[in-house]
Amino acid sequence: EFEHAHEKGVLTEEPHYAISREGKRQRVQQLLKADSAHIRELADKGALFYICGSEKMGEEVVATLKEIAPALEQKAKEQIKMDVY
Repeated sequence: EFEHAHEKGVLTEEPHYAISREGKRQRVQQLLKADSAHIRELADKGALFYICGSEKMGEEVVATLKEIAPALEQKAKEQIKMDVY
């Protein structure tokens, strides 16, 4: 769905994925830190970040995002919603 939204121009950035259970294991936090300048720029422009995974992983990713982009601290308090299924 994200690729389709990107093709249609709904998403302005190409989606990025971290797969932790198959093949080359990746942690979202590591990828965010590796691209921190771009993440900070997106956050400053009001980007939305969609995180899918366990609640613990989501909390760790949110903490990493707030570390990278301090502007997200207030946004997190106001808008971050975690849905656990």
